[in-house]
Amino acid sequence: MVKDTTQTSREQPEPRELRHPLPWSMRILMISLTCWGVFYFFSVADSPAPAGDMRTIGQAVPKVVNGAVIFNAQCAACHQTSGMGLPGAFPPLVDAKWVTGNPMIPVQILLAGLEGPIEVKGQLYQGQMPAFGGSLNDDEIAAVVSHIRTSWGNTASEVEAGQVENARSEMPSKPWTAKGLLDKYGQ
Repeated sequence: MVKDTTQTSREQPEPRELRHPLPWSMRILMISLTCWGVFYFFSVADSPAPAGDMRTIGQAVPKVVNGAVIFNAQCAACHQTSGMGLPGAFPPLVDAKWVTGNPMIPVQILLAGLEGPIEVKGQLYQGQMPAFGGSLNDDEIAAVVSHIRTSWGNTASEVEAGQVENARSEMPSKPWTAKGLLDKYGQ
């Protein structure tokens, strides 16, 4: 039998790990990166906050609530993104005294909801608006009310979260009626 020398000449011997499995250059690189990381961590942790930033470590960053985003997610299906509502079904928010008048009226409507007939811009609407007082916090309700009072040509004042917090104490256990809102807050 003839031995095939070409096949054995192509094979390399099995690699062996001796006492140093990593090359020295790799070890030096790993040690250097570790030392740099430790140095960087401690130098950043001890550095003072940038000028103008009065927050301390662990203090919460205030969250900015966007009323337009909440409106589009919760209200636009009925009142439309244009604020024009759907004639005969959902009242408009554009240039409506219910929105631009006393700010407590839209706050209370969002908190407790609204049921029964309501006249908006000379047209009678019969329906029910759900309450959002249980699902939206004071900041979110203030942001939505501020959005509808300042959008689509409305030029009413914005609403603060503190006003919503105070309004929660006057919130009824059942939805408002248009008459109940007018009796309590006028227009």
